[in-house]
Amino acid sequence: MDETEREKKFWKNVKKTRKGCWTWTGFINRAAKGKNSGRYIYEGVESVAHRYSYELVYGSVDRNLCVNQTCNNDLCVNPEHLQVITKSEAYALARATRATCRNGHPQTEENLVPRPWKGRTYYKCDLCIKEAAARKRELFRSQERKPMPDKETLAGLLKTHTLTSIALQYGVTDHGVRYWAKKYDLL
Repeated sequence: MDETEREKKFWKNVKKTRKGCWTWTGFINRAAKGKNSGRYIYEGVESVAHRYSYELVYGSVDRNLCVNQTCNNDLCVNPEHLQVITKSEAYALARATRATCRNGHPQTEENLVPRPWKGRTYYKCDLCIKEAAARKRELFRSQERKPMPDKETLAGLLKTHTLTSIALQYGVTDHGVRYWAKKYDLL
């Protein structure tokens, strides 16, 4: 792979703006949470556009580090607007720049609940957690409860359905289905 040809093709996808940002005009990966990122694909090798730009100018970056845009423009590839930070710093910056969660609740210290998962700590909106629990409670209250199924029926359902789908079918919670399964020695 010819590096100069690869670099020329990369820079053809960049548009310089008056504000100093160099906007990526090539392929854009649109994320569900609103954060877009440029993707550069050359001869089947895919790179994140702003990371590739940084590495072209300053050299390679350790895979455990992130390249961040200081201008807060997700599509900026200007090497002067890029900095190398740790993943924990990137998460902290992302949290600090969002004023609200996806449901519009304020992202304040009181409203963010730490949730450890796979060795990392993620923060969830406490109001969203409470609203989801209330919706689930209301859903179960609105349904008519059916009697507990016999052992064979429950064993068959557990092979083909999730706890939640069985719970919805019988008008109980997931914990209720788990209780039945333990009572019949199925779990």
